[in-house]
Amino acid sequence: MAEKFREKISRMLTADLHCDVLSSVKNGWTLINGRNSGHFDLPRMERGGISCQVLSIFVHPRWIPEKLWWKKVNRQLAILDDALKSASDRLRLTRTPQEWMENHSDGIKSVILEIEGLHPIEKNPDRLAQLWDKGVRIFTLTWNNSNRFAHSSMDDQSKGITPDGKEIVNQINQMGGIIDASHSSDRTFYDLLEMGISPMLSHSCVRELKDSSRNITLDMIEKLGQANGIIGINFFPGFLSSKKYKQVSLGDLIAHIDKVMEVSSEKVPALGSDFDGVRALPSEVHDAEDFWKIAFFMHENNYNSNVIENVMGKNFFHFWKSRSNNGNI
Repeated sequence: MAEKFREKISRMLTADLHCDVLSSVKNGWTLINGRNSGHFDLPRMERGGISCQVLSIFVHPRWIPEKLWWKKVNRQLAILDDALKSASDRLRLTRTPQEWMENHSDGIKSVILEIEGLHPIEKNPDRLAQLWDKGVRIFTLTWNNSNRFAHSSMDDQSKGITPDGKEIVNQINQMGGIIDASHSSDRTFYDLLEMGISPMLSHSCVRELKDSSRNITLDMIEKLGQANGIIGINFFPGFLSSKKYKQVSLGDLIAHIDKVMEVSSEKVPALGSDFDGVRALPSEVHDAEDFWKIAFFMHENNYNSNVIENVMGKNFFHFWKSRSNNGNI
């Protein structure tokens, strides 16, 4: 039964909204051919039934000297470029939801580029256009550090988007890019809504179920649904539950999906694993190869097929499609 369902998942339009592998591997060969560590590579993406993977460009603002931030961005872009050149028949960069659908129909996996935190372009906001030209379509305003544009959830939750931030958010919105509010402060989230932005939270959870500043409140979830946004539930046990990490299971992850649907609708929840960015995962999920188990768990617990398909990827597809229609994609 499980294996037959796994085959079904391989044909489903699925998406994972956050993965930090580009800052974890040293070359594109490893990404394509596999490795014995970490959570993600192309072979495990294929076996796990992930149709589309969002890959984060992440430069640690404390571990990497500021003068090297942009160089590190370009290094990660080069790693992906090398990987794509060596496996164009298996993996492609997608800049539009239409390209994703075409790849899926052809049996080819897709990746979408995201930059996690805008601190690498603080001193040169004009580099936004360079990121766009390189294929970046998702822009996470902050990481755990606040920056020139917005405040982080790890700082002051009452401080939000700056004047420079409003300017760059409007530029991204006009392009048709996606604004990602994961890691951002509560005030930043509400500022986005007041600007008329329909945001995504790529890898966050529900604060009522696990009290963490990285998670969002029920009011934020309700407002997110009203704004036609989505939230990718993070797989990290520390954001899912107060239990010991090894005791956290898929049931805890699904509880966050249930709460999002209860407060908003079944069109709002998605999945944002944080593969290669977290030190633990739910007990049944060892890496990207086990992604399909989420759908199987929902199936075994009598969720209807529409809800399963929405959570596994369709919600993100429709969200991205609506966003791309607003811009120049």
